[in-house]
Amino acid sequence: MNAPATYLHWGFVLISVPNLLLLIGMIVVFALALLAPFPHGDVVDEAPPPAAPDARGEARRG
Repeated sequence: MNAPATYLHWGFVLISVPNLLLLIGMIVVFALALLAPFPHGDVVDEAPPPAAPDARGEARRG
């Protein structure tokens, strides 16, 4: 912590090792978020509406 960070130099890119590690970690987490399966609910068929009662109060059949 008291020593200056080590820098890597590639052409016009100059980056410190801790920042490079952080950048790589963020890219890995982003890739995992894209590739991880997203939880979703089960597909359930909708139930038919209940039968309407007739004049006697009984439900009609078919």
